[in-house]
Amino acid sequence: MKKRNILVKFVWKAKNNYKNLKKSVSNEKTKEINNSFNKQLLNSIHHQFERIKIKFPIGNPIPKKLIPKELKKFGITTLYHSKLTQGWRMLYSIFRGDKKNEVMCVVVFIGDHKAYNKLMGY
Repeated sequence: MKKRNILVKFVWKAKNNYKNLKKSVSNEKTKEINNSFNKQLLNSIHHQFERIKIKFPIGNPIPKKLIPKELKKFGITTLYHSKLTQGWRMLYSIFRGDKKNEVMCVVVFIGDHKAYNKLMGY
């Protein structure tokens, strides 16, 4: 199967969470910590992007009526829920890119199950 080019953009709550996660993994690497939870989580996120390159969407669609209002300001009308390692969740939307085989993945949330439930009002 042919892989698509994927452009990933982190917005809203995912932006700082992803940035902090990468920083933590980098710090752990300098301390020779190679298999931490942070590293596993980062790898899990990157694995999801590899899966999206081959076939999208992955994960479960969120019903439109359950999409949080604060996410609609990003133009998100479709939202997908993807499970990450150790009960963490990622919420993202997919848009077709400008070029053939190009996909824009807009990640809006990366968090643990408790934070996910709070965001979704469960």
